[in-house]
Amino acid sequence: MDFAGLTPVDEPDPRLERAEQARAMPIPVYGLVPQSAIEDWDALSVETASTGGFVDEISVAVSYTLWRHPESPDDPRNLADLDEPTLAAIESEPPWPRPEWILEHLDRMRRPMLWECVRTSWQRERRPWFEVDEVLVAHAAYVLANRFRQQLGLAGGAGHPAAYPLISTRAVEHDVEVEIDGGVLPGVRLDTDPFVVGYGAELPGGGLLTAVLPRDELDYLRPAFARRPHTAPAN
Repeated sequence: MDFAGLTPVDEPDPRLERAEQARAMPIPVYGLVPQSAIEDWDALSVETASTGGFVDEISVAVSYTLWRHPESPDDPRNLADLDEPTLAAIESEPPWPRPEWILEHLDRMRRPMLWECVRTSWQRERRPWFEVDEVLVAHAAYVLANRFRQQLGLAGGAGHPAAYPLISTRAVEHDVEVEIDGGVLPGVRLDTDPFVVGYGAELPGGGLLTAVLPRDELDYLRPAFARRPHTAPAN
């Protein structure tokens, strides 16, 4: 999240607007099942496309704070490995007051984040490319191009997934069981990348679920998914 410039102290928390946008999703938004290693703080990313005021497609991605040792919040192993410029930016205090939500976000930056790790995608008129294999690979490429740039030797900051074209649908495994809403559904898995593992499935109510999890954090996570009551459809 970019906080460049002076943000008025009464500036609304952008999470409120994104939560309202997410309610345009006509199917439930999914996330990881509640578990001790993750904290859901309503960190949503929403992308929509509309025609004539009607939503044609929408995707909602959920990010989480990761607690590797939730039983000991002060354990230094709960901290992210930050470079000095990032740490200096977090700790710097400008001579003007800032909204509480910015202070909260800066504090969360000290800890690892599962960035946009679970995504729910929906289209009103399903296009040919809107298949779970294609959507999972695109999700994985997006996460890799934005969160693993240093490991991949990619220059610059945030990147488009086209900058990392080294995975394809050929790597997707089928006939994989994915735990959703307490049951098991047929799904797919992407397990050939050194940095992430991906899961995907068709949702019973329409739409697709995809998840992209950091391989190094899998020991702390249970790859099971459930509806988020926070973002139930408005209708």
